[in-house]
Amino acid sequence: MYRTQDSNGSLNLLEPTSSYIDPALSQTPMPKAWNERRVQNLREAEDLLDCVVAQGYTDRELSILPVGGYVVRWRG
Repeated sequence: MYRTQDSNGSLNLLEPTSSYIDPALSQTPMPKAWNERRVQNLREAEDLLDCVVAQGYTDRELSILPVGGYVVRWRG
């Protein structure tokens, strides 16, 4: 499951399937341009990576931030 939060603060749970397109992932990236999102915990990072893989992105990485949290990056 991938968690998102709307402007009202409500959490939404989404299945990482190819039929769901996350608005942050639906933008057509420039060739070789990296997209990235910061998340607060490892579970969120894993869920986002699952979603990225399900949508066919071939390059992805996970970085641990020294101040806490994680950055997920993807392209392709």
